[in-house]
Amino acid sequence: MKKSIRFEIFKRDNFTCQYCGRKTPEVILETDHIVPKVEGGTDDIQNLITSCFECNRGKGRTPLTKIKTRDDLKEETYLLAEKEMQLQEYYKLLEFSEKRIEKDLEEIGHHFFDSDKYIFGGQYKKSFKWFLKIFTKNQIKEAIDIAWRRFPAYVESYDNDRFKYVCGILHNWRKQK
Repeated sequence: MKKSIRFEIFKRDNFTCQYCGRKTPEVILETDHIVPKVEGGTDDIQNLITSCFECNRGKGRTPLTKIKTRDDLKEETYLLAEKEMQLQEYYKLLEFSEKRIEKDLEEIGHHFFDSDKYIFGGQYKKSFKWFLKIFTKNQIKEAIDIAWRRFPAYVESYDNDRFKYVCGILHNWRKQK
């Protein structure tokens, strides 16, 4: 290949290896055939690309379509960074959502027991958390109000009956939707 053609390719590619992005004088540059000569490639300028010595030897007879260029690597790096940013935002949203659910459950617990001091755990909390996927906290509080009218506060043993009644109301509302 004529030196003049090689230097035209180098100038066109800004004296930069199109695989790894390194430039002269850091590396020795060569021209590489996009379609290898053994597969019918020519010395035409459209079939030549600038490559450093290491990349050209590493590529061998592998077609250019199977080699990752620095632009491919840039794109992959960009996509990886974008995925990471989206995952961070997603986890922030999950954390925010979980805090909101816990706050709603605390408010429902205070409303259910009609007290600032309550023990709200086990099946009560698990069930109300499930209902929060279907109903707003205000709808759940409305069902609690209905149950309170049926089972007044002065009878402490009514807590379990009141809870079952609230669940029944919410299940019926769910069926009506």
